[in-house]
Amino acid sequence: MGEALDHLRRKLAGIRTGRASPGLLEAINVEARSSGSAHGPHVPLRVLGTVVARGPQLLVVEVYDKEDAQAVAKAIQNSPLKLQARAENGEVLVPVPRLSLEMVERFAKLAAQEAEVARKAVRAVRHRALERAKLCNTGGPADELRRMDAQVQAATDRHIKEVDGLLRAKEKDLREHH
Repeated sequence: MGEALDHLRRKLAGIRTGRASPGLLEAINVEARSSGSAHGPHVPLRVLGTVVARGPQLLVVEVYDKEDAQAVAKAIQNSPLKLQARAENGEVLVPVPRLSLEMVERFAKLAAQEAEVARKAVRAVRHRALERAKLCNTGGPADELRRMDAQVQAATDRHIKEVDGLLRAKEKDLREHH
């Protein structure tokens, strides 16, 4: 259940709000310069550089190797974020424009979809935990099984509530930065 929440946090961090946030670019994978790269053909952007916010509307990727700047810029341009990145003096400049109302609505819908994926993952873990509890308690006291069911349900409720809280916070963030 915790993994589902962590996954949701990463997905929501990648949904832009119209404000420059370094987490926005974390989910982007960059095609490595050579197929013989130690990291494989695609590597997370954070392996190639550090993302910093230089003002409310500008992100800068400070690449560790200046030769990676073009590949990083291309990966950002081709990402679902559709940001216009450009390599300049060994860095990648990424202006983050303010969002239109249409974009805010689209990103809110995407956030809701990601939250539903997380809820389904939490419920799947709940189902597996209840099945395991039944197997472990075969022939055991019925009140022990009820106690285990109640614990699993309490954990499920807590995680679903956190998913809903993360979604509300992202929606609020989107509205505030429009």
